[in-house]
Amino acid sequence: MGEGEMDSLPPTPTPSYCLVSSHSGSIVKK
Repeated sequence: MGEGEMDSLPPTPTPSYCLVSSHSGSIVKK
């Protein structure tokens, strides 16, 4: 859900797990 969108630019509400997923790219994304 929103693979390219999340990878391109993070959503406005960026919780802790969101930041981690951005680094790993497979925690919340997958």
